[in-house]
Amino acid sequence: MKKSKPINKKGVKLTQKKPAVYNPAKIETKWQRKWQSSKIFRSKEDSKKPKYYVLDMFPYPSGEGLHVGHPKGYIATDIISRYKRMQGHSVLHPMGFDAFGLPAENYALKTKTNPADSVKKNVARYKKQLEILGFDYDWSREINTTDPAYYKWTQWIFLQLLKKGLAYESYEPINWCPSCKTGLANEDIEGGRCERCGTLVEKKPMRQWVLKITDYAERLLEDLDVRDINKTLVTHSANGEPCFFQVIEPGAIKTELPFVERNAITAIVKHWSEDKYLGLKLKKVPWQTFITGGIEGGQSAEQAAIAEIREETGYQNIRLVKNLGRVHSKFFHIPKGENRFAHFDVLYFELNNDSRVEISEKEKSTHEVVWVSREEMEKFITPEAQKYMWSMYTNETANFTKKSKPLLDWPESIKTLQKNWIGKSEGALIKFKIQNSKFKIESQNIEVFTTRPDTLFGVTYVVLAPEHKLVQELLKFAENRSEVEAYIDSVSNKTEIERTDTGKEKTGVELKGIKAVNPANNEEVHVWLADYVLPDYGTGAVMAVPAHDERDWEFAKKFGLPIKGVIAPLFVSEAGKDAWRKDEPEILRPTVACFIKHWSEEKYLFLKKKADSDAGQNAVVAVAGGIDKGEDETEAGIREIKGETGYLNPVFKKNLGTPIYYRFYSTNAKQNRLAELQPVYYELRNGDKEEVSERETTLHDSIWLTENNLKEFLETRPFSPIFWNRLKGKEEAFVGQGLLINSGSFTGKNSAEIMKEITSFVGGQWVTKYKLRDWVFSRQRYWGEPIPVIHCENCAVNNPAGRGIVPVPEKDLPVVLPKVKSYEPTGTGESPLAAISKWVNVKCPVCKKPAKRETNTMPQWAGSSWYYLRYTDPKNNKALASQKKIDYWLGAGLPRVAHDSERSGVDLYVGGAEHATRHLIYARFWHKFLYDIGVTSTLEPFTKLQHVGLIMGEDGRKMSKRFGNVINPDEITETYGADSLRLYEMFMGPFDQQIAWSTQSIVVSRRFIEKVWKLKEKVTGVDVYQSQTDVKKSDRIIHQSIQKVTSDIDKLSFNTAISALMIAVNELEKMPVISRKNYEILLKLLAPFTPHFTEELWFDLGNKKSIHISEWPKFEKTRIVEDEITIMVQVNGKIRGSFQASVNSKNQELENKAVAVTEVKKWLEGKKVMKVIVVPKRLVNVVIV
Repeated sequence: MKKSKPINKKGVKLTQKKPAVYNPAKIETKWQRKWQSSKIFRSKEDSKKPKYYVLDMFPYPSGEGLHVGHPKGYIATDIISRYKRMQGHSVLHPMGFDAFGLPAENYALKTKTNPADSVKKNVARYKKQLEILGFDYDWSREINTTDPAYYKWTQWIFLQLLKKGLAYESYEPINWCPSCKTGLANEDIEGGRCERCGTLVEKKPMRQWVLKITDYAERLLEDLDVRDINKTLVTHSANGEPCFFQVIEPGAIKTELPFVERNAITAIVKHWSEDKYLGLKLKKVPWQTFITGGIEGGQSAEQAAIAEIREETGYQNIRLVKNLGRVHSKFFHIPKGENRFAHFDVLYFELNNDSRVEISEKEKSTHEVVWVSREEMEKFITPEAQKYMWSMYTNETANFTKKSKPLLDWPESIKTLQKNWIGKSEGALIKFKIQNSKFKIESQNIEVFTTRPDTLFGVTYVVLAPEHKLVQELLKFAENRSEVEAYIDSVSNKTEIERTDTGKEKTGVELKGIKAVNPANNEEVHVWLADYVLPDYGTGAVMAVPAHDERDWEFAKKFGLPIKGVIAPLFVSEAGKDAWRKDEPEILRPTVACFIKHWSEEKYLFLKKKADSDAGQNAVVAVAGGIDKGEDETEAGIREIKGETGYLNPVFKKNLGTPIYYRFYSTNAKQNRLAELQPVYYELRNGDKEEVSERETTLHDSIWLTENNLKEFLETRPFSPIFWNRLKGKEEAFVGQGLLINSGSFTGKNSAEIMKEITSFVGGQWVTKYKLRDWVFSRQRYWGEPIPVIHCENCAVNNPAGRGIVPVPEKDLPVVLPKVKSYEPTGTGESPLAAISKWVNVKCPVCKKPAKRETNTMPQWAGSSWYYLRYTDPKNNKALASQKKIDYWLGAGLPRVAHDSERSGVDLYVGGAEHATRHLIYARFWHKFLYDIGVTSTLEPFTKLQHVGLIMGEDGRKMSKRFGNVINPDEITETYGADSLRLYEMFMGPFDQQIAWSTQSIVVSRRFIEKVWKLKEKVTGVDVYQSQTDVKKSDRIIHQSIQKVTSDIDKLSFNTAISALMIAVNELEKMPVISRKNYEILLKLLAPFTPHFTEELWFDLGNKKSIHISEWPKFEKTRIVEDEITIMVQVNGKIRGSFQASVNSKNQELENKAVAVTEVKKWLEGKKVMKVIVVPKRLVNVVIV
């Protein structure tokens, strides 16, 4: 075929030239300048387009510049930004700098430069490096946390927190870094050391500002699992019950109002003879509902529901069929004008007949009673919570849940990190009175927080953290004061990780002469100090229950402390013929389980069932049986051993601990049994034996098992391993739930169900605690946002409650950070600002008397907690950002709703793994607060969140100057080009996984780009220059690539998208020519990854507008359907050849072609064809003899 010359769009033949050599330095510089001058990537609020907001982690310019690991996340967001723009979105892809805080200040101290000067220089370097890589940032929206025009609004947010009581001054001991000479939040500490410098952190009493993030702990936790069902938000409680949030009208939650909790019912009521159900059409609110109402004092849910049905519908003859479960709902109760948090019992009733009385005029004015068929009910009901209730009745809750989508498209690992950081625990605050044998200790109690008040009767000692505030007082009465003081000193230098390491040897010291009184049984217990108890977790004190806590068990074993079991394990048979039957009564059966050792050998006697018993046929079980009235377990065991095995001389040795309970259905007794299994150990004195009864021989055989072949026994029942471990002295703490024993009046009750009851019994308080601590929000350093507060002694005298704290008037913001000569930390607890009298001394804005400015500064996380909002309107001097622009980029104009996943919040936030806790939790806290005061319209800041896998050094270690393994991206771009670097970082491996850098491997990316560059030699303007086969093959390659690359970019699977493009280019290289249309599609698919050289080739083809604002190619399914396929030919099952055939070929046609294949013919010569098997579109198998 004669090679033709390419033509342009107007049909004019282009002059065939040898292609220019690919020169990335020239091309990339050229297009970076053009893009900058044309402002092509400026973001605009275009109501006619869908928006897409893609956000990078806020970088802090520490001075080291970028290494090749830093751009990985930036490249990914740039790809998404360009891709979404080509798909027709209005894209916001901004960049700025988190330039306040310790990293920048420490760099300034290290280089002996003023932080303002070093930050300015470092920002310029970062920007230059980012520009070299060709990112499409809208630099007109650049922000910098050190800009007074920016931190004015950080200060404004602080003042709003102060107004709402969420910012306060504290004088408690704080984390103090002696190296950085500043206070640290808990989140700034890793393993007891400063996260920045690695110095061991101390506790130091100091004045500081604190934000009450704990007031938002429940929302921060709850909203992680919120789902959207038709614009109603739903999450699930700890026990799996759904909770619905009404966030659209009517009935949208009013965030400024508190919630009033109410127990309530919802009644689903079926007709007496037809498959239809009662519904209410409300007249004052456009809702259609089931019958609902509150549960009044003393009423059961059934009584409340029957009363509501009669009152609201008039129907009288009602019977309860089933309680379907519980559903919770938060909504605004319009008639009452209050937020409600309702806990609904959902009950299903049936009417016995049509007996009915007239309802009151009041009821008639509020609703109309209607009958609704089963088929119409889902459409009839308005509230999503009640639609869910209907699905409970129809057993379709799984299908209902499938209709929902998560509010947060985050990896579960990130949600788990957030949950663990918040660390919610529900439990009891319980007081143990302190007693001393010689001296009276007035009104002193040890208050403990426990999540297991059900184990209270098993407390055998109490443990205090060495730093506990009571310790110094109790030392006065301790008989071993010097020993205790020495222990406290030894603990003071241990890190938190060292203290809580579960593998370390437990240490502690008793406060001799001091006792605590267990409020459950009035028993005195020992008081100890131990390093594994931390002062700021819970109350700094724990009640120790060694029988039911592993840590307490180890401590008790080491120090010889009492161990008292109060919970017996409870197992339930849930499958098989002996599965416990929920709706049938249960009989308690005291039972002995016997473990019997041979008289001279190390083996044990068991029974192997013959009949199909409760345990199953051939099951291996212990000798066991009921304990009759008047017997103890020892006597019952001996009787059972003789009766079931015939051995005459068993000798009781010991009980094997507390009983174990087992719920099952006895097929013999035809009843549910709760077996109270008391394990007992016997040894046979000798082998004397008599014949067992004929009945026993039909039920089982006696067998001897050694310790090495116990598998059958251990797997028969779930409790068997516990018994065996007790026998072998391997007993351990039982930490599960079960039935209470040795617990006074609570004995026999289910431990999981009486937590609050026991708490009340001992006068305790049921509370919710969080691992999360209030946020220490001040630094004793210079380089940070000034806290906009004035301290006035005169106002403190006149208004003691206000403590002289006066907010700076909003009109006086920003409080500008003054320039100083000396910015080194003082180490005294005061920031360097305290020495600037001209700045510090001011008049009080309230009383006009002399006052002083706050000299502490805000922490580095302050400005980065809301920066994504400022990007929407960065030049606004009158507000944090205009509501209109915030709603466009984050809330889509919907009234305070965050459930439209395409148009809510930041659509994609890409950041480092370290942001999974600190930055993320702070940003979420501030966002929720701003939502509450009407600034934002979404519940969460980031809809989709993706973390970046680290790029390690070539030696596999983290890139660091300390290791000498840092790779400078400037050198890579100079040698290979920015496009090659971008392509390589995305092709290295899965985006979220850690991987080592290889400079040698970047050559692959550079060669691929050169391949695409050379492909333009094959470009022709129209398809007539190709055969129809080539045209279809080319189309198929291109459209398979469109489908794969589009899908992979959506999933952030950049490496597999690039791999697909590499495969496509390899195939296209084999083609004699490529149509211009398909080459342009290829360039479009590559453009987000390699923006410079694709732009160059795009314009070389005669296009007048940037490829980056062209339309993303659309996949056409018909283009990937193959007309011909390869059919394999087998002879007696072995492949001997192949041929091409139409996909529509008939079987006979395939047979004929198969036997005609040259390579196959030689295998058929002289042979008899017995049959031919055709597998359509795959193979033909010729069977010969």
